[in-house]
Amino acid sequence: MSRPGATHVWPLRKHDLVQNSGFTSLWRVAQVHPIATAPSPSMSSTARLRLRGTVAGMTRLWHLAEPDDWVEAQITGFYERSTRGVSLTEVGFVHCSYPDLLPSVVSTLYADTVGEFIVLELDRQHLEKAGSPVRDEPGDPQDPASPLFPHVYGPIPVSTVTAVLHAKVDRGRLTVESPEN
Repeated sequence: MSRPGATHVWPLRKHDLVQNSGFTSLWRVAQVHPIATAPSPSMSSTARLRLRGTVAGMTRLWHLAEPDDWVEAQITGFYERSTRGVSLTEVGFVHCSYPDLLPSVVSTLYADTVGEFIVLELDRQHLEKAGSPVRDEPGDPQDPASPLFPHVYGPIPVSTVTAVLHAKVDRGRLTVESPEN
C-alpha cells in the first residue's frame, strides 16, 4: 500500500538509505547496480509496476518538465518542449524516458542543476491515438546497442497526461514524489 508523501530518491546505490516521509525509520535498499533499475522491496505493488513503466496494462512514459512549461501547456492544451530550454520545433520530438531510466538521465544531464521539476506521466497508447507517434530510439544515436528511449514525434495533448508528479533535482540526484494510490 502506497503511503501519502512517500518519496523515492535516485540514484540508488547498494547501502543507500531512502526515507519515507510518513515514517521516521529508514530502510536499506538492496541495489547492486549503481542506478535504480529495480523497485525497492518496500514499494507498493502499484508503485513497483509504475517504476517499471506498466500500470494496468498501459505503457507509461515519463518526461521531466519545468513547472512553467507545464503551466503554459495547460493554457494552450499542448506540451511542446523537447527538453529543458529546447522546443519540440527545434528538435523534432519530445524526449521521454521509461521510469526506471529517468534517474540515469538526470545524473548525466542535470549534474549542474538544483531545482523543482515535475514529471509528466504519459500513456503511450493515448499519445499514439492522439496523433503523436512514439518511437523507441537509442539514447546514443552512434551506438545502436545503447538503451532505448521513447521519443514523442508531435505535441503532447494535455489530455494524454495521466499524472503529474512533483520532483526535485539536486546536482544529478532525482527525487520523485510517489503518487497516492
